[in-house]
Amino acid sequence: MIGRLTAGLIAVALLAAQRSPTALPAPTGRYAIGRVEFDWTDSSRTETLAAEAGARRELVVELWYPADAGSRGQGPADYVPHAEALDRAPAAERLRQLFGAAWPAVVSGSIDSHAIEAADPARQPARFPLLLFSHGLGVVPSAYTGLIEELVSHGYVVAAIAHPYEAAAVAFADGRVVGIAPQPPMRGDLPRREAMKAIVAHEAERDEVWAADIRFVLDRLTALNHASLKQFLLAGALDLQAVGAFGHSVGGRAVARACQLDARIRACVNEDGASPEGAFLNYPGARSPSQPFLFVQSPAPPPPTDAQLAQFHDTREDWNRFVAESTGNTDRQLSECASGSYRVVMKTPGFEHMSFSDLPLLASAGAEYRQALLSLQLAGLMTLQFFDRYLRGNPALVLDGHTRLDSISIVRYAPTR
Repeated sequence: MIGRLTAGLIAVALLAAQRSPTALPAPTGRYAIGRVEFDWTDSSRTETLAAEAGARRELVVELWYPADAGSRGQGPADYVPHAEALDRAPAAERLRQLFGAAWPAVVSGSIDSHAIEAADPARQPARFPLLLFSHGLGVVPSAYTGLIEELVSHGYVVAAIAHPYEAAAVAFADGRVVGIAPQPPMRGDLPRREAMKAIVAHEAERDEVWAADIRFVLDRLTALNHASLKQFLLAGALDLQAVGAFGHSVGGRAVARACQLDARIRACVNEDGASPEGAFLNYPGARSPSQPFLFVQSPAPPPPTDAQLAQFHDTREDWNRFVAESTGNTDRQLSECASGSYRVVMKTPGFEHMSFSDLPLLASAGAEYRQALLSLQLAGLMTLQFFDRYLRGNPALVLDGHTRLDSISIVRYAPTR
């Protein structure tokens, strides 16, 4: 079984590598993919990062869903919605840095998603599990199209949230574009431990905002799911007893916070959102999530050089202690997840922090493209198996050890109840 699974993933990578270096992986599930976009305002919250006094928190949400294979909808969905408008805005500079040499192809529409805009939803089954997605700091939801499309093709609805002022750029329905707000730098005049405390304290405040974004989107979709609301094309089609959340980097830690606060979320995934405090931040009085929890990590980076240590006034002993404490914090947190948890380390050659996104694919060709594609396929496999296990009750062959992949290290933590 291990040989068949690994060979299948490699075969997909080899086939895709023959295409354009800007080609995204073909989803492996049986469903076609639809996508629509919403601009929602949470009137109960003030937008503290806006220049205008009294502005409310406004979100753009890309809703991806299983579609009728025969539906033409409004035509092929753009890889990055409103790319031309974004390219004309000052915020485009951050997008050019993010997408690199692929940005002109994004703007011209040369990169194809597999989604159809406003396609007719699939009719069977009657309801689909709902997943809420939170991007990494300074990224955009579209940069995770490959991962999202893979999940949707297997029968999940994914609500991908653009967190304004901390996404690379967000285009609102009225044509406004907001870029990323300045982020506090890591202070080089302090020892690493003290500098990290300041960064973590700032992020803890922002993760509360992102967690509130996630919960607001769930509230809005819950209201729209009422079958009588015919103007919502997925009315009645969301299985709100099977809600999961996943996020990358800072978004992964925000998802963990949302899961601590909201029991409606039944399964939680943090994709490479490690912090000095562990797999999630230690809020006062907060416990590890009660839901099943998956923590997926890229391989540890090489130790810092002596020059890098000196920059943050560290000794080698300080650094080793810092790493040991962070690892211990993660193990303690995951062992305290009441419904059990997994810690997965991706050991695939070339796997990196952004391998959960499309960006390594768009920046490579040939052997590097195959490597990046295999990494993305494996990240998708872990995420899909976890949600299938806890939202659908299906076996998780790799996660639960029935099939072993040498390129993935898995630690399973038993439930605490």
